[in-house]
Amino acid sequence: MEMPETLRDSLLFSRARQDDLHPLVIASARPAIRPPGRRRRRTVLSLPLLVLRYVHGLLATLLGWLYFTLVFALVFSPLYLAAALRNKDSRPAFQRLSRLFYKGFFGLLQLAIPRFRLRSDPAIGEIRASVVICNHLSYLDPLLLLCLLERPVTIVKGRFFRVPVLSWVMAHSGYIPADGRGKLARLVFSRLSGLGGYLASGGNLFVFPEGTRSRPDRLGSFLPGAFKLARRCRAPLELLYLRDSQHLFPPRGFVLQPWTARTVTVERLARLEPERWDPDLPLDAWIEQVRGIYLERISRETEGS
Repeated sequence: MEMPETLRDSLLFSRARQDDLHPLVIASARPAIRPPGRRRRRTVLSLPLLVLRYVHGLLATLLGWLYFTLVFALVFSPLYLAAALRNKDSRPAFQRLSRLFYKGFFGLLQLAIPRFRLRSDPAIGEIRASVVICNHLSYLDPLLLLCLLERPVTIVKGRFFRVPVLSWVMAHSGYIPADGRGKLARLVFSRLSGLGGYLASGGNLFVFPEGTRSRPDRLGSFLPGAFKLARRCRAPLELLYLRDSQHLFPPRGFVLQPWTARTVTVERLARLEPERWDPDLPLDAWIEQVRGIYLERISRETEGS
């Protein structure tokens, strides 16, 4: 089945490369000059403390995996099954269950890791009928947005749709595969064709436009998929800004870091209504305008640190 060009062009969410990232040059990043005779103290951790930190991280990670396996299997899987059998359109029920599941996960982490706290703008829970974009720092970021947004769907790498059980939950939740080839082509076509109606009914689509995780002081190039979908559906574009999730679960790591964890914040930066968009503005120029809002926010944060 041939996919329309506009839909095929929208599937540009998983092609970002690390060499696409451009460092944000800020004058305040220069090292400060210290008064003569004063040297920075270097904290040297003893071996027992290092072992304690590592064991704490392993235990917190194990606790998280136990939640994802045992709590899902014993508590949530029967609820998902009942929702699939009782509802012709299972998306709202599955999305509510997933939101409850991930809220429980982050609540458990806050009990196990005293340094970790989650703070978000209450207005985020009131977002409706929008395409939501956010910067991306950690593997935990999608889970955070799933528990903060109402009726969320998102773009998911195609390989996750080949995982048993997980693919069933994602399909019933309305998620969209990023790879529209092969067996997933029909599902991608159906999801994108119905996206305008889904957003108009009050649902939300969230996307990480960088396509990959980035460093806090850097911002990757934005891929055009989310912006094309927002324009095609005439949906508002919501800008969220996330901070410090990488300290709890750093990139290229497999173990939670309880001793470096901080308060993770999710901030609502701006809402861009479709009525205010310039129809003559090229897509690339519009993307750079939106990216400039994020760069300005990163600059303020770096200058204040």
